[in-house]
Amino acid sequence: MKKRKTQSTDRSAMPQPGSQSNPACADQLQHPSTAQAAPLAQTGAGIFIPAGYPSSAWRWVMSCLIGGYLLVVVLGPLSNPVGPEFLIRPLARAVSPIHRGLFLGHGYRFFGPDPGPSHIVVYRIVDRAGEGIEKRFPDRDEIWPRLLYHRWFMLSETVYQEIGFLPDEETFQGNDQELGRQIEALNRRGKKALAKRLTDERARLQVQFQDSRERFDRLIEAIAKQLLVRHQGESIELFLQERSIPFPVAVLTGQSIDDPDFLSPLRKLGDYRLDADGNLHPLFAEEAE
Repeated sequence: MKKRKTQSTDRSAMPQPGSQSNPACADQLQHPSTAQAAPLAQTGAGIFIPAGYPSSAWRWVMSCLIGGYLLVVVLGPLSNPVGPEFLIRPLARAVSPIHRGLFLGHGYRFFGPDPGPSHIVVYRIVDRAGEGIEKRFPDRDEIWPRLLYHRWFMLSETVYQEIGFLPDEETFQGNDQELGRQIEALNRRGKKALAKRLTDERARLQVQFQDSRERFDRLIEAIAKQLLVRHQGESIELFLQERSIPFPVAVLTGQSIDDPDFLSPLRKLGDYRLDADGNLHPLFAEEAE
């Protein structure tokens, strides 16, 4: 009896919810979240936010910076290689210094969703002794480690990107003359505004073709000189070849992905000769023969 009475006395000594003797404890029991919560500040709209939370102006600044960065990231794959000429590409040119400065120029589009056929640069070199060799890049049997192979692989794809959408001189001149005839016909019919627009478009295409041609020539000449120096050659012929992706049924029937049937005919890129002073000279058709 004495022991039970002691326990009853101890329970009665504990503070009870709502008792006047310990108001702080009672408040914690009724509002448990207020014990650890950060102090709140009230905005003009009556919304309570934690004290020390960034202001609205600061959040707007950070949101604009993050949005601008994401725009720069997205413009790269959108503009390369088939971005819209009058929307994405002008925006990409405007932010290109930031794009290059942050090293965001990665070729995402090439790898997905369908990488498409691969391209090989085949070259034939004749050395000073008159002996010839034929090689290609990329070549898994000779180029290693894998990262170096990948660099040569990207170089061959760059060659294709530069020439794949570039018409030859004869085709371009034919298209340019047709535009000239259309402009003359529009002027005769009094449609000056339309003729002016077509004239501007013709001038833009001429500049674009000239720039693309010069860029391609510089690229091929640099590749030719590097290969001639590497193999101690005197002259070189360069070709582009495409390897298509086989259909699943071809692989299932046992056809190898390295089968020559998947290789396209060689497309001539150029002929060059390296003189004794290390200067590169293009060879014309009659000289190459």
